[in-house]
Amino acid sequence: MNRIHLALIAPLGLLLTPLACGEVEAPEELGYAYELVDAGQCLERVLERDADGRTRCRAVEVRPSRDVCDCDGRGRVRLDEREQRRVRDAVERDPTTRGRGLDCMCELRQFDGERLTACRTDERSPLEISGERIDGWCEVDRELARECNDLGRLRFEGDALLREEGRLFLGCLE
Repeated sequence: MNRIHLALIAPLGLLLTPLACGEVEAPEELGYAYELVDAGQCLERVLERDADGRTRCRAVEVRPSRDVCDCDGRGRVRLDEREQRRVRDAVERDPTTRGRGLDCMCELRQFDGERLTACRTDERSPLEISGERIDGWCEVDRELARECNDLGRLRFEGDALLREEGRLFLGCLE
């Protein structure tokens, strides 16, 4: 595990002194905080984006498995055990999803590159690039989310569209 040791830098070149509070997890280890959101609806906040325009979030569909949890497809992938635990905790905290048998959890792939640009700016749906349907999600540009009063809206395309009985949990790095 990476650790960050905090230090105070005193003015005028005095000594570096370690804080008594000890070690803190590095930002990449803090993990994602998941919450239930309505797919396609306005978000309650603006999502942080990295230099490439991708959000610092994961979109996870949860639904009943009915003995088969299929996360195969171009727009989805199975979550690792650690993230499944985090999502399961969020499902159990939310009164609208608690106890509903939502045991299948698939991460929906966030677009990048040319596909991200198309998703964020092109109003057409289904979305295609060079005649090929694309599968994934993005937070659309403010111009496509005018009704959201400068807050974000998520867009899902192709195989990343929610399946029957699917609920969407969005997890962003804290």
